[in-house]
Amino acid sequence: MTAFMFQPQRIIANNETMFYEADKEEHAKKIREIFPLVLGVVDADTLIKQHRLQEVKRLIERKQRQLDSLKVDR
Repeated sequence: MTAFMFQPQRIIANNETMFYEADKEEHAKKIREIFPLVLGVVDADTLIKQHRLQEVKRLIERKQRQLDSLKVDR
């Protein structure tokens, strides 16, 4: 929350930029992930569970690719 309060003046004065370094995909992704918590739409526990769900989905996809690769090799 503190990071939102102490943005540089050049960001605050720029009508085309809402947050510091939001034009970089890495920072934009972090803002998209944390903003529902900032707005009070979700609580910290829900945010943690959503993050864990994404990790599990990535693991499943990776394992599926490995399985597909093994099927092709046979």
